[in-house]
Amino acid sequence: MSQDYVWHGHHDNKCPIELLDGSIGQRRADIKRNKPAHEQAVRLKLLKPASPEAVEAFKAYQAKRAPLWADYQAQDAPLWADYQAQRAPLWADYQVQNKPLLADYEAKRAPLLAPILALHETECGCSEWDSETGLIAFPA
Repeated sequence: MSQDYVWHGHHDNKCPIELLDGSIGQRRADIKRNKPAHEQAVRLKLLKPASPEAVEAFKAYQAKRAPLWADYQAQDAPLWADYQAQRAPLWADYQVQNKPLLADYEAKRAPLLAPILALHETECGCSEWDSETGLIAFPA
């Protein structure tokens, strides 16, 4: 499978070059198929192949960054584990305290959703939503 490097701006990515999982053509098709219509023109306009020089500079940066990133990950792992351990009882308490609030909200919301769910059942034609895959199955 072809892989392309492209210029890519993203709010949480400080590096403007990205290695695509496939080709730039596949990414264009993905944008047209999956992104909101009001975002597509801008996304397609900004999606540009990176020059060979930019790719080489990016690869050189990645090579220099690799040992620093590995060191960071090794030192961060126990910090993250400690945070998770300290947070676990707080999260458990939250879940216990939130359970009746959520049940009350869902009970009050049920009558509001009833007509929408009834319409869906009679008109949509799909079977149940699969919470494992996030897919909705339609009859063949």
